[in-house]
Amino acid sequence: MSDGGYVQWDSEAYVVGAAFQDSAAVEASQLTPEHFTDPNLRIIFEAQVALRGAGASIDVAGVIGQIDRLGGPSRFNQAALTTGGWADPAAFVEDCPTFATDAYNVEHHGARVRTAARARALRDLLAAVPEKAVRTMSEGGFDDAAIDSAAEVVVSAMMNFARGAPREHRHTLTKATRAAVERVQMLYDSKGDPVAGVTPWGIECLDDVLPAMEDGELYGLCARSGEGKTMVAWQIARRSALATGRICDFFTAEVDARGIATRHLSDFATVDGRQLQTGQLTDGEIARLLQAVKRTGAPDGPGDLVEIHDAAPTTIEYVASTLRIIEATRAPERKGGLVVVDYWQRLKTIASTRGMSREQVLNHMAGELKTLAQIIRRPILLLAQLNREAYRQAAGRARPDHIRESSGQEHECTTLLGFHWPSKIGLDAPEDYCEVYAMEGRTGASGLIPLKHVGKYQRVEPWQGDPWQGGGGGNKANGRSGGGGWS
Repeated sequence: MSDGGYVQWDSEAYVVGAAFQDSAAVEASQLTPEHFTDPNLRIIFEAQVALRGAGASIDVAGVIGQIDRLGGPSRFNQAALTTGGWADPAAFVEDCPTFATDAYNVEHHGARVRTAARARALRDLLAAVPEKAVRTMSEGGFDDAAIDSAAEVVVSAMMNFARGAPREHRHTLTKATRAAVERVQMLYDSKGDPVAGVTPWGIECLDDVLPAMEDGELYGLCARSGEGKTMVAWQIARRSALATGRICDFFTAEVDARGIATRHLSDFATVDGRQLQTGQLTDGEIARLLQAVKRTGAPDGPGDLVEIHDAAPTTIEYVASTLRIIEATRAPERKGGLVVVDYWQRLKTIASTRGMSREQVLNHMAGELKTLAQIIRRPILLLAQLNREAYRQAAGRARPDHIRESSGQEHECTTLLGFHWPSKIGLDAPEDYCEVYAMEGRTGASGLIPLKHVGKYQRVEPWQGDPWQGGGGGNKANGRSGGGGWS
């Protein structure tokens, strides 16, 4: 690339010349006047764009006339013209058609000009960001929060740049309808195989009932403290990654990576999780553990398909910057997997929250996560705790307004699920019975999915038989009413 890669004059000239040969080269180049470094070529391309937009032909006379309408020859850089051997702007315009004998390679030259423009933009960003970061830190008083904020300035600037061109946001209804039908056709043809942009829940009985998770959407899984939301989320994370071959990122401030791996081994090796905590294992169980480790790291195993992020306390800025770095650096075939955040109320923020209540802060973070999901084009599963009022509901099944400390998750989530283990709160139900139920679903999620809690193996399985109806014997532990059925 010429001039260290920052300027591609020959390609800029080719695009301008190609537009005289074929007017469609204006669109084919995918350039705007701002991409040009040569001010005189920029003026001519600006005139060509205007003529093309008006449906007029692009020829020398038309371009000269359009330049007059846009401000006249005085806009040209005469020194650059003289250096190039042109006496005046008209002579330069007359020579431009000779810069390209055809328009066949306009896409290639347009790409070179765009790359050079991006290189210049990154160069300028690298020059400006350190000063902005230092100013941010100095204004914050050089404490940990100020340092974190300064670091976030750098990371955000880099990742915003690395995302490249923005997605298209203007669509005719005809175009959008075609895209929707193509998506339905793709899902129909897949016959259950992994499809880009769609992530299954990974637990078969959930996938039979719930719409799959879509890229760019926020999902919620709510439960009371200690009822098992992390267990269910981990099962969804690992199995969805295996189903799609895309990496799941599991952010946790609840359990460290070793704790998550212990749960995985209990399930994968069918070894009682309590015995893993005490080390009281038989030789056969040790053998199964070693086999599980081998299966985990096998090419078709989940070992490289789940990444556990256990920084505590986890901030919304840490989650965002980590995922943006991943988006810029991860192999394309591994991108797009599920993101799990365990859990919402444990998240913190380094942003200024002065004067905001805890509920307002959580609502703000829910909105940030929704925006993040749309930026990185991945589904995010956000775990949350329910408040005390949830214990008093009919059959113990909560509503969205029972989410502890906040309503933001209800407003931002495409699908909001509850996880309920009746006997855990003293209701008269089989000890191993639990369930996932739809609290809210904008894409058709509804109903209840009965599950069997296999505690010693740290997993849930489909419930065999009729679901628990929640009636009858009340609350064994504290006398609360068990309530009636649920619909």
